Amino acid sequence: MFRYVWRLCLLVGLLLALTPQLVEAQSKKERSENISVGTAKAAGFKHWKAEKAEKPEQKWSLGKPKELEKFDDAILTITEVKGTKDEIFSTLKKEFDEKAINRTDKLKAGPMMGETLFLSGTYTKGAKPQERYRMYAVFLDGKDAKILVKLIGPGQVVGLHQPDLDMFLKELKDAK
Repeated sequence: MFRYVWRLCLLVGLLLALTPQLVEAQSKKERSENISVGTAKAAGFKHWKAEKAEKPEQKWSLGKPKELEKFDDAILTITEVKGTKDEIFSTLKKEFDEKAINRTDKLKAGPMMGETLFLSGTYTKGAKPQERYRMYAVFLDGKDAKILVKLIGPGQVVGLHQPDLDMFLKELKDAK
């Protein structure tokens, strides 16, 4: 029993010691110009490379470190959507096989309330199924529009960029 308690104390101490360094590393990433999400705005990140997209969609390719070179880039899109959250999430779930892990959660993104959808498994939309894919989608119900923010790609690459996207969404400020 004593060993168990001692190990638990060491683990908690290690986590407390590392947390400030992880937060500092996240905040040191270079920021770019403001990105609009409905009527709100926040600074993006330099490693988000803008791509051509059909209006009103905005699209970015997210880079990756050398150790993940063999994987595709993750793609971030922000678009205005029609329909309810349930309809949108139902459509997104169909892009993965029926065995995919999925969960939802609530989120406050600046002035907007929203809900997240996390999917992990085999991505079936496209030419050939992609295993170990991940989607992190955020449905935001803004004053003037409903917005879908979607991050999709290989699981390890999406996992690398999800904290940046969460930080971006929390920093949204009303532009009006």
